[in-house]
Amino acid sequence: MTGDALEEAANAAQTAVTADAVGSELKGGRSRVGEHCANCGAPLEGPYCFACGQYDDDLRRPIWALAGEVIEGLFALDGRVLNTIPPLMWRPGHVTTRYLAGERARFVAPFRLYLIASLIFFVMLALFGDFSLNPADRMNTEQAQAEFDQAAQELSEARERAEESGNAEEAAGIAVAERMLISTRAATERAMADSETQLETAEKIGNTMTRETWKRDVRAALTPEDVSESELQEAEENGADLNFSGAESMPLEQRRWLVTRINRIIDDPSRLGDAMERWAPRLLFVLLPVYALILAGMHFWRRDFVFYDHLVVSLHAHAFFFLLMTGLIIAGIGLGGFLTTTIFIIWSNFYIYRMHRRVYRHGRLTSMLRTLVLDFVYMIVLTLSLVILFFLGVAFV
Repeated sequence: MTGDALEEAANAAQTAVTADAVGSELKGGRSRVGEHCANCGAPLEGPYCFACGQYDDDLRRPIWALAGEVIEGLFALDGRVLNTIPPLMWRPGHVTTRYLAGERARFVAPFRLYLIASLIFFVMLALFGDFSLNPADRMNTEQAQAEFDQAAQELSEARERAEESGNAEEAAGIAVAERMLISTRAATERAMADSETQLETAEKIGNTMTRETWKRDVRAALTPEDVSESELQEAEENGADLNFSGAESMPLEQRRWLVTRINRIIDDPSRLGDAMERWAPRLLFVLLPVYALILAGMHFWRRDFVFYDHLVVSLHAHAFFFLLMTGLIIAGIGLGGFLTTTIFIIWSNFYIYRMHRRVYRHGRLTSMLRTLVLDFVYMIVLTLSLVILFFLGVAFV
């Protein structure tokens, strides 16, 4: 199966999941109560058919009305949001406990809540994820211009004072200084522009030489059959220490395929990040049942919990993580990375601790120990997931 086919299949699966999430929520239109179900023909006694369960709805209405119902069905923008998100964030385990106890109509469904939280997170990450502005590249130029502006203003004020006091000789001297300042400023700006151009040119040449060197070293390490003796010798003299352990056992065509993709990344490193960004939501979706399996393994003797219960806990936990990270991305603009990271670590671990206390009804010490164990195991899972995500990025770059 080709990479394009795999990506199309993943997109189709994701579309199907979203369609399933919103399809059951379409409602409105003209209800034919008292008539017969269009699906099975049974007489209707209400908006839902008692025989087959189909909602009696006529979807022949303006497209904007249908679009509004799709959005409403996906996000469930009603009182359930207020009943779900605030206690999810401020009373960890409360929503999960009540949902598993059977109070489901008042809360957003766990899977839909996960979809909403993940969608908001990735949108906010794209908008505000790169909020650290670094003015270092223009600092020297800006400082020089500010100093010239300040000097020009001071000279102008001094000349005006000299003219007002009637000191023509001093005013003429200051005017000469102003003209010299203008000439100096123009020469400095030209020198800075030439310097920046030379630096950019040197950087481009250096990057090109570096890229070509890396490509040569990669070819020498992965496909020595395609590299001349001189290039192999240059790679050895360059001290290239690229270790592709196990790659020598791969067929030549597969190694050439790998070289092609690595070359694409060397030419444009952002392509790897873009590919990893496309696959990250799908991989995170796969982690939902993995997290539930870890919880099930930690409570294998509890007969009062089934895998469905652990999956609901996993969905609520990941929705909490996404919403917390969304808030911290926005807060990080003013707070800084260190403080927001500290808040995330403390708050997320407090959530897991309270989840063990409320949902699984463990004691304080047991909940603390289980929180540490869950952190350790899931950190290993996330590390492996990052490795998988990297290889997916290389494969679909």
